Amino acid sequence: MTEQHHTPAVPELGTLCESVVSLLEHPAAIVEDGETIIAHNQHWGRIAGDSLGSGKHLTLQHCLHNFTQTDLLIESLRSNTQAVGVATLFRAPDQAAREEQPRPYEFRWRRLPPPIGQGLLAMVLARDVATADRALKLMDVQPIRINRSLINQTLIEEAERRKIGQALHDVVAQELGEIRAAIVAHGQAIADAETIIATVDSVISEVRTLSFELSPPVLEDLGLLHALRWLVDHTMKQRSANITIADDAREPPMSSVTRTIVFRAVRELVLNAVKHAPGAEIIITCVSDHREARIMVRDNGPGFDTAKATPGADDNASTAYGLLSVEHRIMGVGGSFELTSRPGEGTRAVITIQTRQDGADEHA
Repeated sequence: MTEQHHTPAVPELGTLCESVVSLLEHPAAIVEDGETIIAHNQHWGRIAGDSLGSGKHLTLQHCLHNFTQTDLLIESLRSNTQAVGVATLFRAPDQAAREEQPRPYEFRWRRLPPPIGQGLLAMVLARDVATADRALKLMDVQPIRINRSLINQTLIEEAERRKIGQALHDVVAQELGEIRAAIVAHGQAIADAETIIATVDSVISEVRTLSFELSPPVLEDLGLLHALRWLVDHTMKQRSANITIADDAREPPMSSVTRTIVFRAVRELVLNAVKHAPGAEIIITCVSDHREARIMVRDNGPGFDTAKATPGADDNASTAYGLLSVEHRIMGVGGSFELTSRPGEGTRAVITIQTRQDGADEHA
């Protein structure tokens, strides 16, 4: 076939087609009669390579010279019986990119209504299958990365809490205790000494409470179940809340990472219930077996519409972000989080975690 320069029958057609394909993010070209490319976008250069700048007549066959099975695509474009089509072609390995195997490309095309005097027009879109597959895998991995970031953030915060709690307990409380002992031993007036001692005792008590709230030692020393029991007692004393806990006396086997995240999640749920359902009965249940641990926090408070508890809603913003954080963190350690609530019917939150079969600890 002798190559000849082709001019569209409609002078404005080439400009119009160029404008259309320039808006597309994938390699795209408009082909006439399965042969002549009358328009293409800049991404098409990834397909055509140096053939775009060769000065030769721009045909589909020439652009796809480094592909195999191009005849299948060209014949389908030349046929007047198909409106749409798809073909997978393989590009020869790129030596510069050190490719060892042919690279698959998916070519999709759709017939366009031709102007009067024009041949069969079709828009052709090309997709690098390997690149697209990698993009999909990255999209699948992204939630995992987000969850992992949340876990790391939680662990960083927990480490800081422990440092502060340790400092308050070992330094501040200890020094205040020494001050108290010195005052007692100094023999000051009884009234003054008693006042000072009472103040120091109050400070020591507050510091100890704060250090336990930041990072309860019972969580690391005795496990999740004992930490939840401590959380119930402590919250009832501090906030005059009506909280009970029911458990099967089995310590859920899980790593310190998971244990920390679950405890923080339960604490968030309990504090939400205390805040938004004052006076309501709050019940925590914790049961586990060799497969999973199930922790539920429920109350018989006023409840709420879960559809409206979304970030951005002024009245529920802090609660919504807290619940979203709980869900992401639990998902990040392979668990599930289910929240059920309706106005007038209370609220129930369930955390399910896969338990570990061995005794080895995990670090994140």
